[in-house]
Amino acid sequence: MQFVCFPGDSTPCFPSTGACRVGLTISVQDADPTVDPLQVCPNGSACLCDVDADCANLGGTCQFASDGNFRCQGTAICQTSADCSNGAICAPDGNGMNHCQIPCPRSNSTITMTFDGVGSNGQAFTTKVGPFGNCDVGGPLTNFYCPTSGTPDLNNATTFLCSRSAGRMTEVTLLRTSMSDLQYQTFAPIAEQLRQACGVATGVPILMSATPLTSDSHVGDAQPTVVRWCLRVYFTS
Repeated sequence: MQFVCFPGDSTPCFPSTGACRVGLTISVQDADPTVDPLQVCPNGSACLCDVDADCANLGGTCQFASDGNFRCQGTAICQTSADCSNGAICAPDGNGMNHCQIPCPRSNSTITMTFDGVGSNGQAFTTKVGPFGNCDVGGPLTNFYCPTSGTPDLNNATTFLCSRSAGRMTEVTLLRTSMSDLQYQTFAPIAEQLRQACGVATGVPILMSATPLTSDSHVGDAQPTVVRWCLRVYFTS
């Protein structure tokens, strides 16, 4: 299997027996700060969470909300959104009690992911995912799941990469994304495309390593921040 990145990536894309090599480019555009100063999720969409630690830098705790998702909520009871601050809205929790639903500052972002390279048949390969928002419930980059080191999550059908430093993908988070955030992801949503490109009939694609290639930061301006990696992908049953 020889799956090489596009020209210009050849040096960092070192050969690896039994692995496919593929380029991954992630583009993130935060909300316009002149329109949305806090860059929070749209009204009614509080920050999704899994544990209280996800809300630690926001205030409040992770509680079951009336929409069936766990969201960061303040402890104070409210009557209207005027009782809340920093863009939070007053909405019922899972028990019907109104609490301030806390949005995620600097997280109303739009993400696009592009996988590319030259497949086993010698043909150029490009698969684009997105654009989608990190406020979207169930979106692949809404909340990140980090698998246990060395243990791919073979049942995870939505997550493309995880984050051990933040709960949402923003331009700043993208720049902080490391090998540990990418490793052992399965890329389940595009598994068939990767199998076809690599000439593999079966198996789950698992990212084993990532080499950073380029980084173009546009934090704070109107352009997206873009980061590119070369990935080594293996397949397992």
